[in-house]
Amino acid sequence: MKLALAVASILLVFGISASAAPMFPQCPAVGADTGCEFLITVNANGSTSVAADSTLGPYDSSDDTLVGVLNNSSSTVTSIALTSTQNIFGFENDGACSGTFSPNPPAAQCQGGVFTTNDPTDYESVGATFGTPNSAKTSATVFLSLAPGQSTWFSLEGALTVSDITPGPAGGGSGVPEPATIALLGIGLCGIGLLRRTRKSQ
Repeated sequence: MKLALAVASILLVFGISASAAPMFPQCPAVGADTGCEFLITVNANGSTSVAADSTLGPYDSSDDTLVGVLNNSSSTVTSIALTSTQNIFGFENDGACSGTFSPNPPAAQCQGGVFTTNDPTDYESVGATFGTPNSAKTSATVFLSLAPGQSTWFSLEGALTVSDITPGPAGGGSGVPEPATIALLGIGLCGIGLLRRTRKSQ
């Protein structure tokens, strides 16, 4: 009987631990969230998709959202344009890096390695910064530097659903020219050389 209770207790402990593990650990624990509520994945072809952890809500238990980005492509991603029907960039000085939540993210993951209540810095992580949003605060570019396999995160305004986050194709490149690009460059240089030689001989 005692052995059965001990085994049941161990299973219960491991069951609680497993259920507490975040679906998207690309974000740190912030406030009410143990990880990202949403994950934007850059797919192999450069397209993007969004998935949600339905067990999580706003990290402030009101109207702020944690979003992760995972680069599953073979190229470095430098930007993603985000659009929404909501004013996701209408910041209110209570981003994930404002230092006002328990738990807070590690300060080293925040811009400048410090907590701040200055928009938009308090919504940015060290790996993601925002361009200037449109006047409605519904779209802006998120600037990144994600090598293949890397991830980062940021926070947005609003209690959002998957349909409220529409990422465009990933921007950037690996920095290594495609073979076709090298061939075109070679043809162009040969053409310039022949043109110069023809002009000299005239």
